[in-house]
Amino acid sequence: MKMLIMMVMILMPVLCGAEDQAADAELKAIQKSISSVEKLATQKSIKAELKNARKQLDIVREAYRSNLIPNTLSTLQGIRTILYRCGRSETPEFQQNIRFLLARLWPFLIKTGYFRTEVKEIDGIVSIIWFVPEGTLSIHFPGDTRPGEKVSGSAWASPAELTALYTLTVDEEPALLSTFMREWVFPQRFSFVLRDSFGFEVIRLQQSLRETENKTPEALSGTPAPGLESVPPPREPQVNIEIPHLLYQVSSVTGAGGHMVLSGPFDGNHTTTIAILGDHQARVLVESPRRAVLEVPGGLTGEFILKMRENGARFKCKVQVRDGTIDPIATLAPCQSPE
Repeated sequence: MKMLIMMVMILMPVLCGAEDQAADAELKAIQKSISSVEKLATQKSIKAELKNARKQLDIVREAYRSNLIPNTLSTLQGIRTILYRCGRSETPEFQQNIRFLLARLWPFLIKTGYFRTEVKEIDGIVSIIWFVPEGTLSIHFPGDTRPGEKVSGSAWASPAELTALYTLTVDEEPALLSTFMREWVFPQRFSFVLRDSFGFEVIRLQQSLRETENKTPEALSGTPAPGLESVPPPREPQVNIEIPHLLYQVSSVTGAGGHMVLSGPFDGNHTTTIAILGDHQARVLVESPRRAVLEVPGGLTGEFILKMRENGARFKCKVQVRDGTIDPIATLAPCQSPE
């Protein structure tokens, strides 16, 4: 065991040194390529900018030698900006060479550690967040989303100017629109791709929806299970449609500034849902055909009447809002009408 530890200790600097040498060799090669591209430029200002980019790469190389890779971010971003600017002028051949340079530069930007993703689910909301040096891009949709059905969620960039630097697509369709809320129709498996303004892939994220729970043997196999051929499916419970609140459950107690969950028949379209908590509007954050999650205004505490309108149905529920963090799913209970 001691011999193994000693071997690892000996090999680690060698391996790290080899990796650093490879990085330095690639950075040096990029500098040479920039020098070659300079010769294709016809404008003196473009030549001067590319010369500056070559000098900036010396700073990056020195940082790699000192194992200060995260510190290279601002310098690399400056070089990237120069290449973006230069790549929008000159001849098509020149522009294509600039694209090649950017493609070689991106791995070093990624290695700084400032580009990453985070996927989480809180209170029935799936949130996917892309962290970039300039801010964040995020997408939110219901946690109970099923393939092929319409759901409502949100997508935004912070700051909004990020949309000029990056594009985000889901299965090659634009994910970031001009509106905060939007509707989604997801397949079982799909891909999010974050690209820069030149179309270079920065982050690819594979995502899949949660498998449908409580599948019957027939649903799993496609044929009736033995002994079940003559058994009729259970009837849906009959609810008095004149009393719509009986169809819904609501977070009877929730936290100020947190979320309120409603479970029941929804249409997945946030534009047909209106929620008023006391005298305050509660914004719909996500909605599926089975559930909606509302945003509870901050600083609001006490007992309130939640007035709901969902695609023509109207109902009211008694709820409590308290200080602190409260799990809104744990407090789901049948809607208690004040009337």
